[in-house]
Amino acid sequence: MFKDLSSTDFLTIRGAVPSDGEFIARNVLAAMGYDVFTGGQADPKIEIGSSSMNVNEAEVAFGEVCARPDTLYSYTRTRVACVDGRPVGSLTAYSGDDYLPLRDLTWGRLNSIFDGPALPEEGSPDVLQETGMEAIDVADGLRARSYSDQLSKGESSGTLSMEPECLPGEFYLDSMAILPEFRGRVYEYAGSTDRIGHLLMLDGIEEGRRKGFSRISLIVDKAKPRLKTYYSALGFRPDGEILFFGHLYGRMVKELD
Repeated sequence: MFKDLSSTDFLTIRGAVPSDGEFIARNVLAAMGYDVFTGGQADPKIEIGSSSMNVNEAEVAFGEVCARPDTLYSYTRTRVACVDGRPVGSLTAYSGDDYLPLRDLTWGRLNSIFDGPALPEEGSPDVLQETGMEAIDVADGLRARSYSDQLSKGESSGTLSMEPECLPGEFYLDSMAILPEFRGRVYEYAGSTDRIGHLLMLDGIEEGRRKGFSRISLIVDKAKPRLKTYYSALGFRPDGEILFFGHLYGRMVKELD
């Protein structure tokens, strides 16, 4: 249990449970570039392929996938940050060993729900807000939505037409988001003092260590050098480039002692 240095609240980080499914779903949707945290708008819409859902509808639909134990965005692969017991952020991370079959299963299920979501328009805001450390790169969401669109048009035979973002033997940090009202709040965690997003990153790295991995990986948009600098400060180093649907990303890895 970790104290917020600016208030009397406490931060805990725990493994997610099935009832966290809809919370995880909201954060993954945020990582896809959807504006799911707009509290001031009445009934904000999420345009997904030929479907239009409000945030609550999308959370429920996607939440069913996140509440399963056998998907990439499963509660079994997610750590949740809580302030006084309330979930305020999450980080989903997983082994690269079974990535490919889980990826196809996950997006097959999501496609059947969302009817082929389209990519956001050029210039759409991503969720890397404040100084960019409150969410892992939006790339996962963009690729996943493009793949789901391919599936809806019958353009995929079950194998993704893109390189895997993580490799066997790696613990991959996938997607993270923090509730807007909790961004910027400083907590003390395991000897570090920082914001929730950074503390979840540290916890994700340690989760990989706890699971016996010797390498942690993530990807970063080549057009966002500030993020590369941040990850470098955490001990990640460049490990080549990956092309996803015509967009270039850099792989970064951290070797654990």
